[in-house]
Amino acid sequence: MSVADAESALFQGIGGLEPACGALVANIALIDIGLTAAAEAYINSVAEQVFTGKEAEHFDKLSPPGKWLLLPRVMGLKWQPKFGAEPLQGFSELVARRNRWLHPRVVRTSDIFDIKGLLEECGLDLSTCGRGVDSVRGLISGISDSWRGSFGPDWLYPESEYFREPCFYIGDVSASARFAVPGES
Repeated sequence: MSVADAESALFQGIGGLEPACGALVANIALIDIGLTAAAEAYINSVAEQVFTGKEAEHFDKLSPPGKWLLLPRVMGLKWQPKFGAEPLQGFSELVARRNRWLHPRVVRTSDIFDIKGLLEECGLDLSTCGRGVDSVRGLISGISDSWRGSFGPDWLYPESEYFREPCFYIGDVSASARFAVPGES
């Protein structure tokens, strides 16, 4: 086999990965983007209750982790996330993955056949998705509990008998929260 034939076979093999891994990559990308959007939408809706005018404009320019770091302090809440600790650490990693999806760069690997390593390096595994879900759940339930005595939106508690699918809400942020411990009436 010539070098050109070997290279052609290699590229065909690489092209064959897309059907095998494409759905996984697309689904994980959507999870990362959706989780980040949900967390940012929630903190923005809380911020609308606190900031007006220029303050709101400046708040909107902060990074998603910066918003979660600043707002509980400004509000004087007992619960305040810290960098380097969960859930803000996991959320910062989630935002970094989301940014890689939305602002892609070339990813290099030393071994084209180390697909598992490449997928893990890019955060394309289910345990990474689970940590993202846990971090968003921790942020939203943390601020909800400290701010309004709520445990947050029903979608945070899929095992609860009161679970409702995620949906958009109308009105202020408190309309989307449950004001009791999950499972209690």
